[in-house]
This record gives sequence, C-alpha cells and structure tokens, in this order.
Amino acid sequence: MEKDDAVIPQGEEVQEIAAPEPELEETGEEEDKDYRGKLNATNRFLKKEGYTFKNGEWIPPEPVKKEPAKEQKTFQEEVLLSPKDIFALSKSDIDQDDFDEVLGYAKYRGISVGDALKDKTLKTILEEKKEERATAQATHIKGGGQGAKKTTGDTLLRKAQETGEVPDDEEGIRKLVDAQMASRMNNN
Repeated sequence: MEKDDAVIPQGEEVQEIAAPEPELEETGEEEDKDYRGKLNATNRFLKKEGYTFKNGEWIPPEPVKKEPAKEQKTFQEEVLLSPKDIFALSKSDIDQDDFDEVLGYAKYRGISVGDALKDKTLKTILEEKKEERATAQATHIKGGGQGAKKTTGDTLLRKAQETGEVPDDEEGIRKLVDAQMASRMNNN
C-alpha cells in the first residue's frame, strides 16, 4: 500500500477537507494599495507645506523673510480729535489725568468727546475720580509727617553761633567746619 491510499473502513462516508488557499497574492496587493495611499497622503502634505519635488527628493521651501513688525500705535497716537472735541475738552472741568478716560469712553461708545462729556455714566466716573484725588490730597497734606530734614552746614553754623550747640556726629562736625571756613573766606 502506498501512503496516499488510505484505508477507509466500510460503511463510513469520506469527507474531503479543503486545504486553505494561499493568500499571498491578495496580501501583496493590499499592502501595495496601503503603501501607495500613505505615500500619496505624505506627498499631498509636503506639497501643502511648500516642499517641491526635484530630482527624486523633496526640497524644503525657502524660509520666508519676515518683515519687521509695523510699530503699533499707542492709544494717544491713534486718537485724532476734531476741533469740536478739542474745544469741548478745553471748556470742560475735568482733570488732565481724566483725558484718557474721556477719550477711551468716547471711542468705546462710538460717540464724540462732547457727547461723552454729557453722558451721565461718564460724569459719575469723573466725579468719583475727582473725589478720590481730593481725598488723597487731603490725606497727604494732613497725615504726612515731614521727613527727616537734612541740615546744611550754614544751618549748623548759625545754630552753633546762636545757642552754642554743636553736632554730635562726625558728618555734622564736618559740615559745620566747612561752613565756618566758607564764611571766613567770604568775609575776607
């Protein structure tokens, strides 16, 4: 008996088992399609980014020379006042510190400076700022004690001649001697 001839017991049916078909060709085509898809996506991306394809390689785009940024105008340079606005500001009873507040408010609301000065909201804001300045000034005048006075040589000399008091520290004595020498030089 040969190996290929199998003994099949009688009364049993023979079932054929199908051998799996090789999928080499399908897998190769699928991988090829997948690779081409990725390659095309990469090429589209590089073109979008400005790369150029020359002699079989992708060449990066030349760096764009950036122009120096234009100077941004400050708020004061940006605002152009009409003669009416200038007149309204000069006739108003607002502090110089509040000019920017008035101009900003007028620009924000899209109205003229004259109309902004008549606006109740802006008037309230300006009155509050005026009160704050008055309070700060009153506090500064009343509450602020005078700092340490720096005594000059002339003051020390006059005090020494009138009361006989001489300074205790070395710096004060130097000032006194310098002032005494200067007064003798001026008298001669």
